Amino acid sequence: MFGAPSLFGMSLGEAYPILLYQLYAAGGEPIPVERFHRAVRETVNDRMGCVVDDLAGDVEHRLWRRDVTALLDALELLGAVQLSETLGVEDGEGMSELIALAGRDDPDPTLVALTPIGIWAVREMLVERGVHAPLVGELADEDIEYVCVRMAGVSREVAEAELSAWVKARSGRAASHEIMRYLQRAEVPAHRELALFALSRCGAPGRETNRWRARVSAALRAPASGAQPRVECDARLARP
Repeated sequence: MFGAPSLFGMSLGEAYPILLYQLYAAGGEPIPVERFHRAVRETVNDRMGCVVDDLAGDVEHRLWRRDVTALLDALELLGAVQLSETLGVEDGEGMSELIALAGRDDPDPTLVALTPIGIWAVREMLVERGVHAPLVGELADEDIEYVCVRMAGVSREVAEAELSAWVKARSGRAASHEIMRYLQRAEVPAHRELALFALSRCGAPGRETNRWRARVSAALRAPASGAQPRVECDARLARP
């Protein structure tokens, strides 16, 4: 299956690394399989120097999609990926987005995500290929703001693992003080929520963490105005 070219002269073996990169970058979050199909088309277009998508007939497209489906089914049987379907694609907006991504009127609603063992296996393969694949804990020496910004785009499970490793790399007091200083200026709700999770891992009393969480919630509920509400610092929390 890997050896014979199925679409545009590109074999599935050549396209396979594209799928691995996409899945690993998603950090365990599901992605539409149509994103992979589109990436392959764009890669071939760049290789040929022109748009060649229309050169493949319906038979070639069906053979290609059959091979990709068989590959994903095999990976699921191995426990490397989890397959699901996009919910609500029958609705106008959801279907329109999927059609636009697929470039066809009958898009595949399949979603694919790496399982924990799949993430480990793909990382091993990427490292063997000479690709830098980050590990949990690699951001432990960075400041909390950098970590929260980087982790905002990955799955919650990956973000919490990285933030927990960040907290463990320093004393609870040092970690909590840095987090509370960051909360004074954090403006993006997703970044605040990640910082609050990190604060909860510092061993701080629950009432103090809840106090900060209440302040963030109040800021988020505040009516929109010219200035973004900020979390005020409680000097008592920062006392050595």
